[in-house]
Order: sequence, then C-alpha cells, then structure tokens
Amino acid sequence: LDSASSSTTPDLKIPEVDLSTGKKYTKKDQAFRLLEVNRFRALLPGDYVAAKLSSRDLWILARVVQPYPGLSLSAADFLALCCNTTTGGDGGGSSTAAQQQKRRDALFRDKKVVIKDVEEKD
Repeated sequence: LDSASSSTTPDLKIPEVDLSTGKKYTKKDQAFRLLEVNRFRALLPGDYVAAKLSSRDLWILARVVQPYPGLSLSAADFLALCCNTTTGGDGGGSSTAAQQQKRRDALFRDKKVVIKDVEEKD
C-alpha cells in the first residue's frame, strides 16, 4: 500500500465481544459494525464514491474533489455513539434507531464531501 491509501484506512480494531453483556457478536453483527466504520472513513481527492442526488432516488459514481477528514473518533467510540451495541446490526426498536440516527446526523451536520460526477468533463 502507498502512503495515500493507508492514511484513509480507518482503525478497524473493534471489539468482538459486547462489553456490557460479555456476549460475542455474531458474524452478521460484526460485519454490520465493520461496514458502519468503513462508511465514514477519511477520503482523499481522486477516491471514488457512490453519491445519492438529493432531488431524485438516483445514485451516481462520483470522484472526491477535496480531502474529507472523516471522523476523529476511534472505531469503538463511533460504534458506541451510533450503534446499539446490545442488539448489533438489527438496531433494536424504532425509538432506538431514531436516536442513533439523530446522533449520527449531529456528527456529520457541518461536513460535506465535495464530489464531481465521473461522467462530467473537466
């Protein structure tokens, strides 16, 4: 790996055991937790991302134009804020899911990724 790609790799050291109950996460729950951590990693110019246009239910392939710092939290701290660790990937009840969504939105309220559609000419 070159230094540019290694700087965007998140810290994937997340616990395999729920610290509050002592139960080991299922493979499905652990995969969900890894996905959540990877979704919010730092991005460098030239990285490709899937972007949803706000006006339609359409996803495009886009390229990152400006560096995006990602989160300054460790993976374990991010999962503690955003994911219900006692239920893993299923999210628990609807009120719990709504609370998690509010916490996640608060983390990313002021952060926008500057992108460009790959089909647009320079």
